[in-house]
Amino acid sequence: MKKYVIFTLFLITVLGGFLRIYNLSHSPPSLNWDEAALGYNAYSVSKTLKDEYKKTLPFFTRSFDEYKSMLPVYLMIPSISIFGLNEVGVRFPSSLMGTLEIILIYLISRCFFKSEKIALVSALVFAIEPWSIELSRVYQEANTALFFLLMGLLMYLYSKRRNYLLPFSVIFLMLSMYSYNSNKILIPLLLIVIVSINWKELKRYNHIVKKISLLILTFFLVIFAFLAISGQALARAGSTNIFILWPITDVLKPLKESHVLGGVLGFLFHNQYFYFLWEIIGRYISYFSPMNLFIREPLEPSTKVPDNSLFYPFEFIPWIVGLYFLITRRSNKKEFLSLMILSPIPAIFTWNWFHPGRVMSLFALYSILISVGIVETITFISRRLYNLRYLRFWETGFYVLFSVLALLSAFFLFDAINVQLPIRDSGNWQPGFRETVPSVVKEGGNYKTVVIETPHAQPYIFYLFYGKYDPAIYQDELDLIKIGTPRKVYDFGKYEFRKIDWFDDKNRQNTLFVGNENNLPDMEISKDKNVNLILLVKDSLGNVVSKLVGTK
Repeated sequence: MKKYVIFTLFLITVLGGFLRIYNLSHSPPSLNWDEAALGYNAYSVSKTLKDEYKKTLPFFTRSFDEYKSMLPVYLMIPSISIFGLNEVGVRFPSSLMGTLEIILIYLISRCFFKSEKIALVSALVFAIEPWSIELSRVYQEANTALFFLLMGLLMYLYSKRRNYLLPFSVIFLMLSMYSYNSNKILIPLLLIVIVSINWKELKRYNHIVKKISLLILTFFLVIFAFLAISGQALARAGSTNIFILWPITDVLKPLKESHVLGGVLGFLFHNQYFYFLWEIIGRYISYFSPMNLFIREPLEPSTKVPDNSLFYPFEFIPWIVGLYFLITRRSNKKEFLSLMILSPIPAIFTWNWFHPGRVMSLFALYSILISVGIVETITFISRRLYNLRYLRFWETGFYVLFSVLALLSAFFLFDAINVQLPIRDSGNWQPGFRETVPSVVKEGGNYKTVVIETPHAQPYIFYLFYGKYDPAIYQDELDLIKIGTPRKVYDFGKYEFRKIDWFDDKNRQNTLFVGNENNLPDMEISKDKNVNLILLVKDSLGNVVSKLVGTK
């Protein structure tokens, strides 16, 4: 690598890192329950070597009965040790991995396309993509899985010349499979395809390297099979797979009720099997839809950025050009094309119609394709200008224009993430717990019992997280039989999580209630001399997020 290439890649990485790391504690405006759960489990393991359900160094944690991967949790422990049990401590590892992915994209692009220009443009495009930045600022398993997948793919590409890297490729791919639910399907499919299309080439690899790689693969797969049989590794699939909707889906129900065609055509096209198959096909196509990729804001809260789609609109034409060149010049890019085709498969068997977090590997490849399109378009236009003596001048000018457009896009995205998102979309991020819990912990010391209005089950994890509740004490208090499977009881210490019925609860003595105007009405509270309004908790915008009421 030449010095100017290293320097340019360094600047791109710094830009991408800044967009991913800056202001993590306030944008997104608060932790979601998955982040809080992963964070508290990391805190618990760091203190006791056990997760919140008293399992010692598990592969998967029961959290919300979904059995989340513990690999992201273990990666979070150093960050929490440095920054504390807070938003930065939880999110920094994801932001760091997202930043390092910029370098991985550069290296992978260079391996596939043998072009320094395409590699650098790929790094810049990936560094400023809305989907990549937003999903790096939230700590979720998908970004961890993408990092390990890119590492595994890169090691495999390098192993073609340095066979000894093949075992490292297998390790990283297996870590990716263990990190996220979609990759539990994607990685085995990818391995099967890679072995199939490169069988002759793999036969020429060093025998010892192949044996070591096979042993590593077998080790991971055997453990995974055991965890799958025990109900942990595939637990999430039970609640997200599309077959739980069978046969009455959103598309099938109205058609089945109001649109009936008899005869042969009715048998072929108006039956539940046809419509169900069409829904699956529609889900697959949705991940190649220009509207979903370049125009619409995604529906999933964790992927929304105000006034931004997953990619920038100006990237559409380069994306088309990149697809054309990939298809027409696909030699030596078999792995690239295979991964692109396979990536949406895990997502199409879930009930969500379009879920960006489940196809991050596809979007990473799209970033590279867009870069191919940009470079090929600039080269095509420059070579057809009337004065070829100034070819380098024209190319340089176009790259400068592209760089200015990229920086402007990054600036407006920075504004959308750090200014607009915390105001417009704060309701998508379980707001109020960060402000409420410290106040409840402080005031709760004066009361025997604290009752917390619970419209859903997850609030308990925020009280563990923001209250920094001692994991050892929590584990001693946890009765695994009492809480049930699936979990039905979330109380711990003096905290009760349930609906507040004020007409009955107002008679409870020495109790602090945490709720809102609906369940703690001002008119009723003011009538009772034994009841005091302790505090109205407000967020940074001055909005009341909770009400604390105490009884004598």
